[in-house]
Amino acid sequence: MKPTTIELTSKHLKFHKLLSWVFILLGLISIVSGSGEARDESIIAWGCLSGILGFVWLVVTRIRIWWNHS
Repeated sequence: MKPTTIELTSKHLKFHKLLSWVFILLGLISIVSGSGEARDESIIAWGCLSGILGFVWLVVTRIRIWWNHS
């Protein structure tokens, strides 16, 4: 049986949702590991950027999921 467009779209958006969570987690890990005695400002900056990018991507993906399923 051939998958429908909704099923393919749903899988695609679930993958995007997963990737956005990966970016958020990588951002949090880099922020936590960058703070402390061996503080590296560039790691913290990249962590913040990654977290923000992941969060925005997650919001956009959730809107796309809502839009496709309504």
